[in-house]
Amino acid sequence: MLWCGLENGKIKVCNLFFATVEYLLEGHHSRVHFMFLAPGPRGTHRVWSCSDSTNKVFTIWDAAQCKQVYRDTVAAAICDATVVPPQAAGQKDSTIWTVSHFDPHYKVYDLEGRCLKTSQKFQGMGIRAISYHAESKTVWMCIEHQVLIVSATNYSVLSRLNTTSPVLEFVSGPGPTDSGAILVAHGGTLQEKEDRIIRVATKDFSKGPPTITHQGSILPGISVAGLRCISPVMKLFVAAHKFDENERYLSVFTTQETPIMDNWGVGESALFTVPKAVKATENEAAMKQQATADWNQSQNSRIAAVQGRVTSPQPEKGKGQSPKQPNL
Repeated sequence: MLWCGLENGKIKVCNLFFATVEYLLEGHHSRVHFMFLAPGPRGTHRVWSCSDSTNKVFTIWDAAQCKQVYRDTVAAAICDATVVPPQAAGQKDSTIWTVSHFDPHYKVYDLEGRCLKTSQKFQGMGIRAISYHAESKTVWMCIEHQVLIVSATNYSVLSRLNTTSPVLEFVSGPGPTDSGAILVAHGGTLQEKEDRIIRVATKDFSKGPPTITHQGSILPGISVAGLRCISPVMKLFVAAHKFDENERYLSVFTTQETPIMDNWGVGESALFTVPKAVKATENEAAMKQQATADWNQSQNSRIAAVQGRVTSPQPEKGKGQSPKQPNL
């Protein structure tokens, strides 16, 4: 199932196999700008959602039954969250750490949505991104002009990196140079005016600030939610960025040496390689034609699956209508 927050405050729960809307949920009165899949009590799963700064309603949904189980208002709209497992936090259950663009504190919640802790006030207007690093049992946060590294066990600030980055992802591997935090940053220690891809060491914070181990290509105009790992094995990342209001780009880069892709790179010694940016609006007619062909192929696959007696299980009573079968 795919959960989609809408501009009108509603949430659509879509069945990707049958391309149908299974549920239309009402829980917000303005744009839903944050959704997050989290663990729930007793092995269940929950979907956390929050509306924008106009409404600031925070809700938790049972992911299986698509029912609201908790609702409250927050001082600042949640923009990002991460799950800290119980063994790292010293708790019975996992905890959910959340941040907001308009609140210079992070908050720690239990699985039911109760706030367990509000941090000290940090520099700047708010916190842009947050992510848990399992190997070091730390939580990394991107605030204004700094990246904070906080202990998941006792909430103490272990280290800081003086640079500005609105995005944060981790990459891991068996070798000493295979792991690190991936940022798109500028200023401070980096001494760059434009956003540049960097990798930061994620170990040994006792000897000072974390070390920038590699610097890659310039990637200007990175969006707040513009960095995702799409292949942990191949160390592939996709970044959404823009140069102005009319030019938006998706760029793919890798954090490992790839000789066969060196035509994408920025030099023979560069670890990071970035492909030539392509405008999303280019060759629009060809893109639409390809999208139609892909859709027709998916429809044929659906029909073949049904003819092969592949059926979807019926939902339990009270959980909505069963997915519609395609007309044959």
